[in-house]
Amino acid sequence: MNFSYQLIDANGSVMLTDDVILKDMSFMMGASLRYRQESLGYEKKMLDDWFFDTFKEQLVKNKE
Repeated sequence: MNFSYQLIDANGSVMLTDDVILKDMSFMMGASLRYRQESLGYEKKMLDDWFFDTFKEQLVKNKE
C-alpha cells in the first residue's frame, strides 16, 4: 500500500510529511480479532499499526 500524508497543526503549519510504502509479508500468520469479519481487515490492521507507530508522540502530547 502506497500513500502520502501531511500532519498539519491548528495554525496550518505542516508538522510532518512523508511518502509511505506499507507491506506486511506475514499477514497470513497473524489473526487480528478487531477486523476479522470485515472486508479489507488485513489492510485496516496494517494502517492501525502504522498510525499508532507514526503518531505516537503527537498522541501523547495531546493527552497532556
